[in-house]
Amino acid sequence: MAILDEKEVIAHLEPQVLSKTDWDNLTSNYRDSTLVKNERRVVITTKGEFDAIWYDRKTQRITERRPQKHIITWFIKDIDNKTMVMPFFDEEN
Repeated sequence: MAILDEKEVIAHLEPQVLSKTDWDNLTSNYRDSTLVKNERRVVITTKGEFDAIWYDRKTQRITERRPQKHIITWFIKDIDNKTMVMPFFDEEN
């Protein structure tokens, strides 16, 4: 996570090794071992920016990029129901 100029939050998701997705059965697997060399990297922001790349770890090259705009909603988990929701930044300060 990064906070820029006390205004924007940016989250870099952990790289994900890609698997084969069976959309008919809604499952994933690594039967095709050639996919293991690929990973997906994603960064999302409070501005709704979502940028995903597919990275070939063997050649160290980006094989695909899909920048997008999405509505982003951020949540916190309140374990004891006592947390008061506070903004990251106070506009008055």
